[in-house]
Amino acid sequence: MMKYTIRIKNIDKVTNTLKKIPKVLSDFTKPLGESNAIMTVAIMENIRTEGKTLGEPWEKPHIMTVKIKTAMKELGIGDISNPLKLMRRTGKLVSGFRARTSRNVLTIYNPLPYFGVHQMGGRGPTGISIGGRRLGLKQEAQVIRKAGISKEVLTARRIPQRTMLKFGREQIKLIFNTFVNWTKTQLKSLGLEIG
Repeated sequence: MMKYTIRIKNIDKVTNTLKKIPKVLSDFTKPLGESNAIMTVAIMENIRTEGKTLGEPWEKPHIMTVKIKTAMKELGIGDISNPLKLMRRTGKLVSGFRARTSRNVLTIYNPLPYFGVHQMGGRGPTGISIGGRRLGLKQEAQVIRKAGISKEVLTARRIPQRTMLKFGREQIKLIFNTFVNWTKTQLKSLGLEIG
């Protein structure tokens, strides 16, 4: 009869090492911070490519929006370099993304109230806004006149969904690898190797 024996030497040392694992794997601040960097790049690139980076290309701006932005540019209202580009009136929406990281949670958000309207789609403001702030009545009247539109058109606006914040396949893969590499490093600090 053949017999195999498995014998663990230094069982106390092995047990003590294994007891340390929860401590070295309890503070995820570093991989969460790296995940935030991955998502920040993805958000900025997605806005630059108007949704293509995350696989949800944005609907082109409505002709009324282009007319309004063109009129605003001609009147010197706001900072509009290209009326055909989306999310470019003030730059506040793009620069408004924030992140909060704790030991085990990463929260990425944009506190601007109109972010949700753009992210999910929905009813827009009844007037003309820049950076979430409505133009004064006099300026609004100038823009409406210059754009050649009626004020009633502004009340029926629906903003299409333009996804800016989303975990795409590539981001999930990068974040997963970040956590795998961090875990390997943490375990290696205890003398444990993972292949």
